[in-house]
Amino acid sequence: MHPSPTFRSHAEQLAAVGSAVGVDPKKFPRRYALMRARGKVPSPIQDEPTIAERQRELRERILPEVRELAKTMYLAEAARHINVSTRILARLAEEHGFSFQPQHRRPQQELGELARQFLDQEDGDG
Repeated sequence: MHPSPTFRSHAEQLAAVGSAVGVDPKKFPRRYALMRARGKVPSPIQDEPTIAERQRELRERILPEVRELAKTMYLAEAARHINVSTRILARLAEEHGFSFQPQHRRPQQELGELARQFLDQEDGDG
């Protein structure tokens, strides 16, 4: 077991461990936001879009395709096709006033009904 390091000065500690001001905002976004709220970190470079801006850009980019898919697919199918969450698609549909095809029956339910019909026919024949 290694002993804990001892530092003779604060500068020596900063050189070895690093500073909290050097927190990577992409790697630790919540910690970085908390530190910014406390005023301990300078504001980020304005060149990078925020998470909200990136999400808005994604929604705007996929909206035309989602409208087309909504005419022929149900929500989960479209989400798998575009590779986004059903929550994002549901919000888009709600915000822009369109809806997806209703998912009346699932394939498992249809297979179950077919099996019941088959078994009922066998019981009636026997």
